[in-house]
Amino acid sequence: MVRLFRQNKIVGGLYPVWPGSDLVGTAYALGPGDWIAPMIRNIGALLVRGFKPRDILTQHMARYTSPTLGKDGPAISAN
Repeated sequence: MVRLFRQNKIVGGLYPVWPGSDLVGTAYALGPGDWIAPMIRNIGALLVRGFKPRDILTQHMARYTSPTLGKDGPAISAN
């Protein structure tokens, strides 16, 4: 991700994931029907909830193949 950001392929900012252990733990505590509203540093929680790494990367790169079809920034939304 850092390499892609330095090549200007990441839309918006790039934020480190290191303070995300509390978010990962919280994601494990959620039930199948519970929602999360991801912001920065939530990649670990997204992975716990079943998001594919490809979806996360294409979202950060604002690609048409991303979950929001390239119409949103790095925040991934789940329907």
